[in-house]
Amino acid sequence: MEAIDKKRIGYCRKLARSVIQRYEKEHGIINPPVPIEDIARWSGFSVELLERIGDEHSALMLNDQKLIGINKNHHVHRRRFSLGHELGHFYLDHPPEDDCDEEEIKLYNQEADEFSSELLIPLHLLKESLKDTTDINLLSKLFLVSSSAMTVKMISQRKLFSI
Repeated sequence: MEAIDKKRIGYCRKLARSVIQRYEKEHGIINPPVPIEDIARWSGFSVELLERIGDEHSALMLNDQKLIGINKNHHVHRRRFSLGHELGHFYLDHPPEDDCDEEEIKLYNQEADEFSSELLIPLHLLKESLKDTTDINLLSKLFLVSSSAMTVKMISQRKLFSI
């Protein structure tokens, strides 16, 4: 299977930006870190931290019950990204994994990751923050994401930032 195509990446990012814009219209302008749990609740979901879930699982979503469970044992950065990832599945209208083959699951997870990255590190907020620092570790702390998530974001936007 090929990686997600550029048009689909753009769509995932654009959809995440539209979620943020709609949220901001109701709640005011946000600053880093993006209030991901508030956005999940605004989207109609309850968010629960799960203690008795295997480490191989980061999160689960019960769409019909509007519930997202997050692995409490994972680092806060991973929990935030997992929550954004599950919201990505919801907003991208992905079918349940049980209805998908391996190739589709991989594609849908890549799309959900793109959505989560843009939701947690919105391009407009990243551009603003880069006026103060280009240090990956400082930016990671500001956005409350892992340094690897910030690095991937910066690399994906390298043409915009000339890095």
